[in-house]
Amino acid sequence: MTTPRVVPFVMATGRVFSLAMSRKLTPSRISWLIAMGLLPVLVAIAMRGYGPQGGPVDAPAGIPMAYGTLVWAAYVRFVIPVIGMWLGTGIIGDDVDGRSLVYLAIRPVARGAVLVGGYLAYLVVAGATVLPSILLCSFALIPVAAMPETFPLVLVDLAVALVGLAAYGAVFAAVGAAFRRPLVLGLLFVIGWEPLVLLLPGSIKRASLAMYLQSMVPHPAPTAESALLPQLVVREVLGPTEAMTSLALLSLLALWAGAKALSRRDL
Repeated sequence: MTTPRVVPFVMATGRVFSLAMSRKLTPSRISWLIAMGLLPVLVAIAMRGYGPQGGPVDAPAGIPMAYGTLVWAAYVRFVIPVIGMWLGTGIIGDDVDGRSLVYLAIRPVARGAVLVGGYLAYLVVAGATVLPSILLCSFALIPVAAMPETFPLVLVDLAVALVGLAAYGAVFAAVGAAFRRPLVLGLLFVIGWEPLVLLLPGSIKRASLAMYLQSMVPHPAPTAESALLPQLVVREVLGPTEAMTSLALLSLLALWAGAKALSRRDL
């Protein structure tokens, strides 16, 4: 009796990606994603005309203080971590809860391909939610006359958001592959651990994804008077290159660990 030939990893990943895209976008999930994307836009519309158009002295010319504060408060500290946690834990967790991972595992497909294919589908869905939202906020808050000069900075915001989504999604995909109740662990990490360590002194801040992501934000950190959350005023000084490299390495390490955990998991 011959062993079935294992489907090449890239082809298997592509098949899982197509399956994940068709199965993950349920009507309830689409509604939730639309709400997450529109909420900061509605806030941006309400904030139009708030504060001096140039923002703080060290802010980039033409960028309103309100836009920079919104990037910090809405995206870096809320939308990106929450979407990464909610969708990331579901990359494997949804299939475990729905008992469909068993059927994927008995096919001639490497379990690592199941994780990577689902992760790529997550990146597409999360990026399609967050990136247009940031663009709409920039159009709402940045004067039209200043847009040609400041649009490169908006592109940096988009890149930072994509890197953050990739990192949070990879970490929580690994959590979903290794543990039975990943959403509970994800909530504890996002609303408990990260806000706490950002307030503590010393290098323990490096044990949070938020510290690296905040180090890449091109806008000045909000002051204590303008911050919507006290944690926003705490920022570890890291170079953007170091922060991006760290998040990239963490993402790759998390995906590798998640694939290993999934390959050893009893289904």
